[in-house]
Amino acid sequence: IKNLDTLPLPDRDIFKMNLYPQGAIITSRGCYHACGFCSSSDYWRSIAGKRGYRIRLRSADNVLVELDQLVNRWGISRFYILDDVFTYDRQRVIDITKGIISQGYNVDWACLARGDQVDPEMLECMKQAGCSQIHYGIESANDKSLKRMGKGITAEQLSKALIMTKEAGLRTRVSIIIGIPGETVEDVRRTTQFLIDHTPNEVQIYALMPWPGSRWSNTPERYGIR
Repeated sequence: IKNLDTLPLPDRDIFKMNLYPQGAIITSRGCYHACGFCSSSDYWRSIAGKRGYRIRLRSADNVLVELDQLVNRWGISRFYILDDVFTYDRQRVIDITKGIISQGYNVDWACLARGDQVDPEMLECMKQAGCSQIHYGIESANDKSLKRMGKGITAEQLSKALIMTKEAGLRTRVSIIIGIPGETVEDVRRTTQFLIDHTPNEVQIYALMPWPGSRWSNTPERYGIR
């Protein structure tokens, strides 16, 4: 389905919404990137075919209609945007946040973002629209590891993103992976020092677990994974 706006909004009538103090929204499908441990890109590409779209985005207007339902129909003021990465399309983020601001919604929300897709103006709009926390999948602070996994980002870009996010008054949550192919103990210490230097509000530490369908899962022996 190329145009996600043609889909109906989630039917929340089937749930007892008073039991759920926090809502969840998915505003896109797919991922442009192909990290070695993650199967999202291959999963959506397989569904869409080799010539299909790796990512499809709901329009800002469509997302705002769902937000209006959550706020005014269900009384939900806290929600999490569950997209693999919410910040793919800068203008769409600006349009959604300005829509929230113009409607006067008193909401508190969080999302996942990439360090090379944020800037001070966007972060300020997100803050004004009620965003309180951004989750960055850092994985490693070593450029060779980031390149090996196919993140398409550098440690310097990640550093700048965390600094900008903090300056915008937003909380940061970061995740790292221990056990990345080729990393040494010293590399892990470098990532640890990166976290100490940038003092994110929350840190999630994972052991490497290549998801089924990912590059590292399909051919683990190629990367020295047991």
